[in-house]
Amino acid sequence: MAAKQLFLFLTLFFLGASPATEAATLEGIDRLHDAALTTGDFEKVVSLIKEGNRPALSRDEWAWRLARAYFRLGKLSGEAEARAFYNHCLESAKQAIAHNGRSAPGYFYKGLCTGKKGELEGLWKSLGVIEPFKQDMETALKLDPGFDHGGPNRALAKLYLELPFFLGGDLEKSLDHIQRAVESGPVYEENYLYLAEVYFAAGKLKLARKALAALKDVAAKKPASPEVEAVLQKSRELEQKLEGRETPGDPHA
Repeated sequence: MAAKQLFLFLTLFFLGASPATEAATLEGIDRLHDAALTTGDFEKVVSLIKEGNRPALSRDEWAWRLARAYFRLGKLSGEAEARAFYNHCLESAKQAIAHNGRSAPGYFYKGLCTGKKGELEGLWKSLGVIEPFKQDMETALKLDPGFDHGGPNRALAKLYLELPFFLGGDLEKSLDHIQRAVESGPVYEENYLYLAEVYFAAGKLKLARKALAALKDVAAKKPASPEVEAVLQKSRELEQKLEGRETPGDPHA
């Protein structure tokens, strides 16, 4: 049994993962979430949160964690199931905000799942999706810029990188946001992936290679997981684009 799977089993055991349990703590849910790898693992997280989501105190803390689990399930699922999971994610994130109007995680996951739904529906480049996403991430950024390893800055960096210019795409804003995300999450590999992509888009190839090297160093210290492997795969694709490319006029090439 792999180390991470063993940890997941032991966490479930000590949480008392049975239909009747009410003993799950927020800390236990976080440990279980961090150890999860498969849709089945995240479905167990959802079950435990729903069982624990009864206390009147700190209900926003349960609700945003439920949104987080649904978001991860959406990422691991096919299109039809993903749409349903992202809808559940949105509902849970809105509940977190209703319980606590200053819930940075609530706004963060509300923005993420709004964006993911837009991607599935072919509306990602429409203002109807862009503006709510942007507003949610800017609110999360004001409330807690360090949440999820600089998640609000990372999400905004991705937005400004991927949008065409006429819809608000801006490499300078993207670079500013991703640099701030790296400051908040220096051991989070996805931050370095987006940093490399922004540098590549700006023609700063030497800096892009440096960011990819940092990504590899960070990822090498992490347990194997589908998400880490997905980031490494994207980094390899970017490395292929960088092969043999130089920009003599750019001092950063």
